[in-house]
Amino acid sequence: YQVDAQPLRPCELQRERAFLKREDYVPQCAEDGSF
Repeated sequence: YQVDAQPLRPCELQRERAFLKREDYVPQCAEDGSF
């Protein structure tokens, strides 16, 4: 999972938080930033 130079979408921010907290469920991002 790479973070590009674009501003983070809310979905990506949630993914990052879930990943950092090692949660069991990490949201998947669609291309348009929705779930």
